[in-house]
Amino acid sequence: MNQLMGQGWLPNSVIAKSGSLTGQSPVPPPREVLGRLTQDPVIAVLVALCLGLVVVGWHTRRSWVVPASAVVVTTVLHAAFAKFGWYERYQIYLIGLALYVLIRAAPEMLANRVERSERRPVASLLALILLMFTATKAGLTVEVPRAVDDTYSQRYQAARFLATYYDGDPIATGELGYISLEHRGPITDLFGLGDYEVLQARIHTPPEDRKEYWRQLAERRGFRVAAMYPQTLFFDTPDEWVLVGTWEIQHRTVTAYDRRFQFYATVPEEAAPLAAHLEAFEDELPPSIRPSMNEMAQFRAAVLIDERDGS
Repeated sequence: MNQLMGQGWLPNSVIAKSGSLTGQSPVPPPREVLGRLTQDPVIAVLVALCLGLVVVGWHTRRSWVVPASAVVVTTVLHAAFAKFGWYERYQIYLIGLALYVLIRAAPEMLANRVERSERRPVASLLALILLMFTATKAGLTVEVPRAVDDTYSQRYQAARFLATYYDGDPIATGELGYISLEHRGPITDLFGLGDYEVLQARIHTPPEDRKEYWRQLAERRGFRVAAMYPQTLFFDTPDEWVLVGTWEIQHRTVTAYDRRFQFYATVPEEAAPLAAHLEAFEDELPPSIRPSMNEMAQFRAAVLIDERDGS
């Protein structure tokens, strides 16, 4: 399907999240792969158990040998080409696969070594041992309320704002999710997860040409507003884009890239309307957000218009 749509062999999100596939780094050395495997203690223990199942059952061709081997191979490939972490969302599928294999293999393994009356205590003991390696998961669970508030305060409010004032218009953002759910109209994904052209440009455009690429993309696609974190484009943000307003979370964040979320006018004529919309929306923001307007935005927009018109 990707090929028929003129895209790559792998989904954009997979390519974008893999430094090795985007050319940012080569395949890491074995020591680095091993280090990544131990970043998540739960993964390390589960993969070690699956590897043990492979060794024990290889010569007897047990039914769970193939899925256990698949877990080991997939985890090693994940460590080599992808990432662990970011609120544990990247490796959760590996935990699910490993638990499936262990649940499938446990009855047969216990039947040969443990009496029926003792199987439940043994299974409970194994579960308790696994819980010893879940300290990071416990910490993340405690922070779930704050993580939810991060999304509510920034991404969800941005989605409401863009849906209210720019519904049907082209926009650009690095945060899909709620924004793409609420906003009707063309969306340019500045990270490229949902935009193959942008993804390829991020990979292949030389650093000195990136500002011009984004400027031309905004002109070609017609988006006049970009809502993003400061790090989304960072030094590649075109000089012609005017920072109009910022929303800042007042507490420590968990899942937000930055406490600040910014709104840019990609053409100087949009600076005044965007500022008016942001000011009108301030009463809709939760108490955790402190909005601020760039007092120099209108002056900067006027300078850009004069420079463009040759005044």
